[in-house]
Amino acid sequence: MPVFSIHGNHDDPSGYERVSSLDLLSVSGLVNYFGKWTDLTHVEISPLLMRKGATRLALYGLSYLKDERLSRLFGDYKVKMFRPREDQEEWCNVFVLHQNRADRGPKSFIAEEMLPDFLDLVIWGHEHECRIVPEWNDNRRFFVCQPGSEVCQ
Repeated sequence: MPVFSIHGNHDDPSGYERVSSLDLLSVSGLVNYFGKWTDLTHVEISPLLMRKGATRLALYGLSYLKDERLSRLFGDYKVKMFRPREDQEEWCNVFVLHQNRADRGPKSFIAEEMLPDFLDLVIWGHEHECRIVPEWNDNRRFFVCQPGSEVCQ
């Protein structure tokens, strides 16, 4: 079964060439590591496109960035999410990220309203509270699922 993963704040790449534990698992063929950013001045997110029969999935990932930096990048319109060129309405757009969701003060979290409204589902990591039942955001018109931490279950 294929496993897709972004990195969180506890497995942030560091050291020579910014290697994380997920890089090692990826080169071993154990996981598909995606959503790794390379530039802190702007973030471009290209989806992994998957098809099975008539089902089309565009899987977007953004590994952990400091909330203050990412909030500023969103505010300065320096986060770009690319969409499939063909039949954009026929793709199910899922975004996986690892950031503060709860309001912890100005620029210390990522508000759902910062995210693009073409998304269908946001899978929100980092928060420990388990809110696994998808929650509808009426303003952005997408669902949010927050699996929570396995240590808090």
